[in-house]
Amino acid sequence: MLGILDSGLGGLSVLQRVRARLPHEDIVYFADQANAPLGVRPASELAVFFQRYVNRLNELGVDGIAMGSNTLCAISREHGWPRSRAPIVEMIQPTASAVAETGKRNVGVIATGATVRSGVYGQAIREAFPAAIVQEVAASELVDLVEAGFTQGGKVLSSLRRVLATFSAPIDLLVLGCTHFTWLDQAIAEVFGPEVMLLDPADIVSGKVTAIRGPAVESVATTRGITRFMTTGDVAPFKQNIESLMGPLHTNDTVVQTHKVDIGK
Repeated sequence: MLGILDSGLGGLSVLQRVRARLPHEDIVYFADQANAPLGVRPASELAVFFQRYVNRLNELGVDGIAMGSNTLCAISREHGWPRSRAPIVEMIQPTASAVAETGKRNVGVIATGATVRSGVYGQAIREAFPAAIVQEVAASELVDLVEAGFTQGGKVLSSLRRVLATFSAPIDLLVLGCTHFTWLDQAIAEVFGPEVMLLDPADIVSGKVTAIRGPAVESVATTRGITRFMTTGDVAPFKQNIESLMGPLHTNDTVVQTHKVDIGK
């Protein structure tokens, strides 16, 4: 059983890709919607939350944890990774290596405010590809739009145009440094234009997760895996948004509410 961790709907992009690669795997998707958006919180607070999220998934017996939150990956480069029995598959370093492989020098990153403030994507990309010129732009408004159910239309396009205008120089590669942005890929491509290559860390993480499980899982499984969606927020809108983004739930999939993660406990 695998765990996927995020603050809300963004990590569903990771889930979607993991499910496509490992259709028979049981998966727990944990979303701390009650404390979202994480990107506006101080890094020291996020480090505490992150350890508690990981504790919960380990208590459920997961064999690996796939990150659906670039924000938490970013703060962990400063505050250290949580203690975990299960291995954690992160996003930033593998994405930086993927950027280097493209050979494109003018790199843009859009992410939450917390991720941009940390500067970790720029640092990791320059380490992997010293010739890269990296611009990081905060686009937390896009997270709010996805959480509210907007993935296309005027509000999304207007917000993306404001983001594009923030870049001080042209780019030829854009890293989607927040998993929420996967759900906006068509709108992003429309606004940024065909000359800008999009790089989605969700694709990279799903490949790393598959490597953890290995081919043995596929050889012994015969039935579709069950997905258990857990949210600290309200179940009804969470389920509605899951189905809006991913389609109807499978018969045995469940959506449940779990107790809120408290910074003081």
